[in-house]
Amino acid sequence: MKKIIVIGNNIDSLLCSYVFKQYEGVEIKIIGNQYYDDFLNNGLEYVRKTKEVIRLFEKYDLESSVYTVKAGIMLKGLIEPFNQSLKKLSKNEIKRLKTDYYRKTRLIEPDEIGIKKSFSDFEIIDNRVIRTDYTYLINKLASDSNFIFDETVVRIDKDFVITDRNKYKYDYAICVLPLWESEKIVNFKINNSMSVIKNIIHLEAEEKKFFQYDVVYTPYTPSNCVYKITSLDDFVIEFSGAFNSGRILSDINFLFGDGWCINSVSSNYSGYMLPVENKTEWPFNIIPVGKFAKWESKINFDSTLDELFEVANRWFGKYKRIER
Repeated sequence: MKKIIVIGNNIDSLLCSYVFKQYEGVEIKIIGNQYYDDFLNNGLEYVRKTKEVIRLFEKYDLESSVYTVKAGIMLKGLIEPFNQSLKKLSKNEIKRLKTDYYRKTRLIEPDEIGIKKSFSDFEIIDNRVIRTDYTYLINKLASDSNFIFDETVVRIDKDFVITDRNKYKYDYAICVLPLWESEKIVNFKINNSMSVIKNIIHLEAEEKKFFQYDVVYTPYTPSNCVYKITSLDDFVIEFSGAFNSGRILSDINFLFGDGWCINSVSSNYSGYMLPVENKTEWPFNIIPVGKFAKWESKINFDSTLDELFEVANRWFGKYKRIER
């Protein structure tokens, strides 16, 4: 029996459990208390239609639909389709726009690489997505997973994961924690990493100009706070850094001049990742999984699922894949 320990409990750990439980002779446990809010409260979930995603949905009898995300950008008070709007700008104007948006979202000055990655969100790169009831899916994945709650991992040794209560022998370990958490428990070098704090406000409004878009980028607002508005059951606005009520209200009043009502406020999520000097070299039997664990901004649900099957085939290719 091959033993896998997953350190951390979020959407990525649930996908780890789902994938590796499909291989005979493999036992997988997740150590950590649940933390799924960052995935569920982000507005739209951008998941592409892949073979493995469809297979996952079918396992839990989930209905789904594919649609095209309509992305817009607000410039000079007008909202236009994102790509169409950028075609009207000169190269210098586009560079200035990307520089200003990087400053607004990351709260630091960009270098040339940063400018290129300024608008790197999924809906701009690939706007064909699949939607379903992700809350239901997460609950089903969690019910099929084997958790060790109320224990904190303090160290990952060569053969054991050590917690504040026990130690667990493993053949392979998977870390879904952000890099800045992983560096506290491993015995190899991980470069310093930081992400910008992301804050989310859900609000009701009758602002018709936003209704025709799924997401609108707002690089220029009076208080330079709100950088994106997502439209779902309500409007989801995002902004980076410290929560300053006066500045936030100023931007909300500018964007939703016909009136608005706040439904909920969530803060201190992990937002845009700041650059790191070098890529971390992980041991062969310990791997990072997920955006903040690998420090790669373009990773999402479907790419993680595909990667995990590649890892499983590499580790356990001689074992038969089964349905459970």
